[in-house]
Amino acid sequence: MPLNEGALFYFGGEGLKRLSKIEMDALLREITSTSNVLSMVGMCKNAGKTTILNAVLNSYEVIDSLRFGLVSIGLDGEKHDRATNGTKPEIYVRENTLFITLARMWRESDVSKELVDILPSGGALGSLLLVRAKSDGKIQLSGPSSRAALQETIQHLQRNGADKILIDGSIHRRVLGYAEQGDILLCTALSCFRSSHNALRETLFLYYLYTKLPLTSLHHEVFSHLAVFDHTKIIQTWQAEEVRKETFDWQFSSTSNFNGILYRGAVTTRFLTHLLWLQKHRSLRILIIADGSRVVVSPTNWSDFLALGIEVYVQKSNDVKAIFVNHAREANSADADFEFMQQLADRVQCPVIDWKEELVCSQKKIECYGKKK
Repeated sequence: MPLNEGALFYFGGEGLKRLSKIEMDALLREITSTSNVLSMVGMCKNAGKTTILNAVLNSYEVIDSLRFGLVSIGLDGEKHDRATNGTKPEIYVRENTLFITLARMWRESDVSKELVDILPSGGALGSLLLVRAKSDGKIQLSGPSSRAALQETIQHLQRNGADKILIDGSIHRRVLGYAEQGDILLCTALSCFRSSHNALRETLFLYYLYTKLPLTSLHHEVFSHLAVFDHTKIIQTWQAEEVRKETFDWQFSSTSNFNGILYRGAVTTRFLTHLLWLQKHRSLRILIIADGSRVVVSPTNWSDFLALGIEVYVQKSNDVKAIFVNHAREANSADADFEFMQQLADRVQCPVIDWKEELVCSQKKIECYGKKK
């Protein structure tokens, strides 16, 4: 079905409906209303994470009582990218917003500022500060570089009054997003990939990892990095510093019989190689991971691994609230972007949105409606 010239529509509970800018903001508030922690996860550097962070902030301007807490994985809010010198979206906040920034970039945020706290865990780029904006304006955003430090930072923001946490999250998919508690706004773009086929495959793969891996029915109260178990009985556990040693025995030569592994680290191709050996020589049948964000292998490698019969479960699945498609600026790209959105909407259970071009695909109907510019 072609785009409707000059009007934006989507299929809601009342059928076909025109969507104004006010209604677009209302839709975004509805999508994010139940989320205390929201992570913007990008499929590549230019997938539009910061654009969507700004859109969420703007959509809540009508609710004065809500206080946001902002944190980034890396550095955001700069006018120019330090690596490419390209233009980046700046971050504009309202008074009373809490945010994390680098001590050395204190002067770069043009809001009036109140120093609330100095974080005990600094980032890779230096000391981190928890700051309250005392006026509206632009800010420089940063944050820690590990999951544990990110969790502590979120708790600091919440203790100091943040009602809703927004994380300008990981580039290229996974590991550093706050998947343990946060909901996901997944940002993608055709320009992230060599082909539209790869764009669809990779985006759907990440959506699948976040939402479709089965939850484990085994409730092991294990706080170690790695554990082996036999049915419901924990046989042995190891901490992260032990597992990360080059000399770690992945064949578990001194460990008695087991049929499952509980693992909190990144699922890499090297880790899968260890599992395949254990399946063949130690009768491994079950892998339990913390959540789908830990999987950092290609869709092909993951599919090949699952075909060998090891059952994979997660301790927690994640809610992808929406998929945002960053519209390409090249000429004649609108049709390709629109087709990409349709293909995504046909396969997921969340809205697919091009925020810049004001296009929305509802999961309730494959056809998309929008304003063709």
